[in-house]
Amino acid sequence: MMPIIPKFVHDFAQRTDLRLNRAQRQHLEQYLTALLVCDNQTVASLDGWRKGEPGSDSVNRLLREYPWDDHQMEEVRNQLVQEAVRRKGGQAGVLIMEAPLVDFPILPAPDNGTGGRRLLTTCQVACEPFHVPLDFELQRPAGPLLENDPQDKASAVKALFGKGLKRDIPFSMVWMDTWFLCKETVDFLEANHHFPYVAAVHKDFKVLLRNSARTLSDYARSLPGDVFKTTELATSQGQRRPFLYASKKVRLASVGEMRLVIAYDARREEREPRFLVTNQLNWEIEWILWEYSQRWFVERYYQGSPHTWGAGDSLGSPLGMEWQLRMIFMAESLFQLNAQVGPLTEVENRPRSEIRI
Repeated sequence: MMPIIPKFVHDFAQRTDLRLNRAQRQHLEQYLTALLVCDNQTVASLDGWRKGEPGSDSVNRLLREYPWDDHQMEEVRNQLVQEAVRRKGGQAGVLIMEAPLVDFPILPAPDNGTGGRRLLTTCQVACEPFHVPLDFELQRPAGPLLENDPQDKASAVKALFGKGLKRDIPFSMVWMDTWFLCKETVDFLEANHHFPYVAAVHKDFKVLLRNSARTLSDYARSLPGDVFKTTELATSQGQRRPFLYASKKVRLASVGEMRLVIAYDARREEREPRFLVTNQLNWEIEWILWEYSQRWFVERYYQGSPHTWGAGDSLGSPLGMEWQLRMIFMAESLFQLNAQVGPLTEVENRPRSEIRI
């Protein structure tokens, strides 16, 4: 049974600047609501959920055949984000780059050793008290999917960074997961006025010492205990947790010289630490740790979601994949922006399948 359309979805679909007819607005309301409450976001599942039976014809018509202006819809979404930033005083946010482990089929499959797949990279903007997805890149990797090819990484960062700037939504720092970190990426951000970044680093990255090279994991274990300090931080979950941390200026193999932060959750003996690097040598360590902890909300958004997006099923083309992803980003943006000021605040931590507003 189709739930009641949330008011913020209805209000969005009725905007005159979307330039939609009555039937399109109705389909858009239903589809965005389905994206918000369905656990499985494949086209067939969404359409079957709307109609009470399996199928994907209506959704395919909605995405591919209705003559609407998807560029205009993106413009409207961008206006909503800009308005939300202005309401909080115009403070610059953070551009968060992620490479969730997901692949979509390419039709037809190319003969370049990629197995007919595309790599998805995304960026979000985080401005307290919200974060929203901004853009994505569907790339055809030069080699096997998720191979550590610096050209793939650098091209993804350049594209997402450029798209972020074009949206005219202020951000003052870039956060990256470890997949993006390479010399080409670092050089690109340095060339853009030493643009601040914080990146996660995998424990197997090598630190170049005077007479040897060691993995970050081994390097952390070799440091004496008096190098580490203790702090207690308020996390994005609203809790206070103790951290043990140390900071060193190091040279990473194949990347370059930067500041390394080693952070243990609670006690050094309990588990592997988290490794972060930044090009900002004067930032306070507590501030870096607190800021980076805010990525938890974004990580939660990606946990499980990419595997159920189903952008390749039934759409039959890369363009169809892009339309589906933009609709998912639209639904998530509406949810995040309205959860801060309306009744959705109470259901932010509940499964989407429970939302009936």
